[in-house]
Amino acid sequence: MNTLPRGIYPPLVTPFENEVFNPKAYTANIQELNETRLAGYVVLGSNGESAYLQNDEALEVIETAAGARATGKPLVVGTGRESTRATIEFTNQAARAGADAALVVPPSYYRAAMTEAVLEAHYRTVADASDIPLLLYHVPKFSQVTFSPEMAASLTSHP
Repeated sequence: MNTLPRGIYPPLVTPFENEVFNPKAYTANIQELNETRLAGYVVLGSNGESAYLQNDEALEVIETAAGARATGKPLVVGTGRESTRATIEFTNQAARAGADAALVVPPSYYRAAMTEAVLEAHYRTVADASDIPLLLYHVPKFSQVTFSPEMAASLTSHP
């Protein structure tokens, strides 16, 4: 799938019980949402607690969502990590687990080194090596990384 269907993609909250992912509650939530006209779902975005999960936990969340979603409802999954290599690896793992597109945050730990050229190279390298399309996910308030609308627009030329 190179193009996501138009429509609303709500960010799903990841439920926990005693600090452990609760797949039963997640499945029930998604099955209820399947009855709506939502186009698809955002999994492991900011509301999905992505930053607090280990990769194996995150993959369980993706697999659960993929198993619970209705046919034709794509999953856009948060896969950004602090390195280009880790982002590529997790994006492709997410694709195998059922993700249809990746939501990729900019790396920010070394934010002083995150020039527009570095960020553009990061996103292009991830896109070149990923099995699914990418969406740039940027919340400057949290990442403290900045880039211009022109740089973001330049990424749309990637095939």
